[in-house]
Amino acid sequence: LSAMEVFIAEHELMLRELQAGYYRLSAYFVAKISVDAILLRAVPAVLFSVLFYPIMGLRSEGDRFVSFVEVSILVNVASGLLCAAISVLFESLGAANLAATILMLLLLLMNGALVNLREVGPALKAGQSLSFFRYGF
Repeated sequence: LSAMEVFIAEHELMLRELQAGYYRLSAYFVAKISVDAILLRAVPAVLFSVLFYPIMGLRSEGDRFVSFVEVSILVNVASGLLCAAISVLFESLGAANLAATILMLLLLLMNGALVNLREVGPALKAGQSLSFFRYGF
């Protein structure tokens, strides 16, 4: 949920700078998302993978490790981007955090780790394809 502050904290400053013509909205958006995705999502996922992959006792082949790192990065980036997208919809950090927390819990529920997806109704079965956690784990 650290991605919430990507847009909320600097909203007023960004509007002033856009009106002054310092940069375009697309440049601001791409720069913010790129820095967030690389420095706050990808690098920690790689560090996590390097530290914990051997401890978990998973297969030691190199291609398996690379796949694990890739999936960790993609799930982490998807989570961060979803939180950033939610933060654009709200003016308050508290409301954005609440909405993102509820959505993340629903996506985790659709993962299949918390609920037996073979026993749920058709509405939840249809919703499971929306969860990026399902594809990552």
